[in-house]
Amino acid sequence: MNERGCYCETWQANPDALNSRGIPPGFCGTCEQCGKPGHTRHAPGASPYTGAWCDRCYHLVARLAAARVLLFVAVCALLLAWTVLQFSGLGANLFIQADSRGYTRLIPPFAAGCCLIQTLGIMTQAARQALAARFDLPCSVAMQYWEWEVADPDRFEEFLKAYTPELPVDQRLALMEILVQCVEDSDSEAKLATCWQRIKPLLEKNFNLHAETIQYWACLEAGQLDEMWRISILMRQVKSQTAADDDA
Repeated sequence: MNERGCYCETWQANPDALNSRGIPPGFCGTCEQCGKPGHTRHAPGASPYTGAWCDRCYHLVARLAAARVLLFVAVCALLLAWTVLQFSGLGANLFIQADSRGYTRLIPPFAAGCCLIQTLGIMTQAARQALAARFDLPCSVAMQYWEWEVADPDRFEEFLKAYTPELPVDQRLALMEILVQCVEDSDSEAKLATCWQRIKPLLEKNFNLHAETIQYWACLEAGQLDEMWRISILMRQVKSQTAADDDA
């Protein structure tokens, strides 16, 4: 093998083999990318095969191979981070379990990213533990969907009374998730409408704090009613009205 690592030495050992393929002297293959004379050598990166490339295309393929390695490392790092968050209890809101009607839906990738930022920045396990102690609720890292699991429509008024400006921000965020789930799980449309009118002003007044909550429950990616939550249309109205007020 020479410095390039190709098979140009074949010209000395068996020139007829290259001549029969129409390969000009100074080369030992035909580029797989552009069809120009090139050199037969091991593929760049960790790919276990041999091919032929001109020098220009070989360097381009090498860069792509390096980019793939970096992408693979980045994906592995994200998966590892997600796993750590799940077992630590901080990743509770990255995915969604079945709703009150039995439907199961995963948050879209972009929304999942937003929830990850939201989880790391505001909602904390400490907030959940504080609320659990206050309302005598179960709380453990095994409860990946804590806010939705502990929501109880029969305790709606109790939860609502605790939502005050004095409550720490992370607890307000978690408590609002509980309140929204309580509304969603109301046993009648009349009760849903009544409870919704109680939390709607809080969502509008604290829109920036609860923007991701509103975004999720609005279920903007859904086009049919049976693909949405019961309160999705109401959440969309809050979102659109707040946007209209900001533009005014």
